[in-house]
Amino acid sequence: MCIRDRVCALNESDLSSEWRKKYEFNKGALLSAEFRNNMNKVSRWLCEAYLAGVSDLKVGLISRSDAKDSKKHSLIGVESLSRKNIEQTIGFKMNEGWAYLKYLIEYLRGQEDGEYALVKPSYRQTIRIYKVNKDKEEEQN
Repeated sequence: MCIRDRVCALNESDLSSEWRKKYEFNKGALLSAEFRNNMNKVSRWLCEAYLAGVSDLKVGLISRSDAKDSKKHSLIGVESLSRKNIEQTIGFKMNEGWAYLKYLIEYLRGQEDGEYALVKPSYRQTIRIYKVNKDKEEEQN
C-alpha cells in the first residue's frame, strides 16, 4: 500500500483570532503563523511523514462552531502542502532531529536502568527528563 498524503489538523484555540477572515484573505500568513505557534506538533508531523515516506501533508484548519460547545466544530479549509515547504517555513532540519535523538539515546544510556519520562513544557523549546520512581508509584496505588 502506498501512502501519498498525511492528514493533520490545527485547532483554533483562541476564537478571537478570527481564522475565518484571515483564511479568506491571507492563507499563507495564517498558516505560517500557526506553524510557528505549534512548532512541536508540526515538527512531529514532519518526522512522521519523513519516516513514512510521505512527501505531502494535508492540513485542515478546524474551529469551534460555537465558543461554548466543545463538541461541534467546523472545517475552515484544507491546504495541501509539501513536506519540504513546511520544513522551510518553520526552519526544520531533519538532520538536526537525528542529532537530538542520538544525544538523547547517549544520555539515557549513561543513566542507571529504569523508566524515564520526557516532558516538554508548553511554550518552551526544552525537554526535561525525569526518572520514574516505581516504589513511590506503587505506594500511591
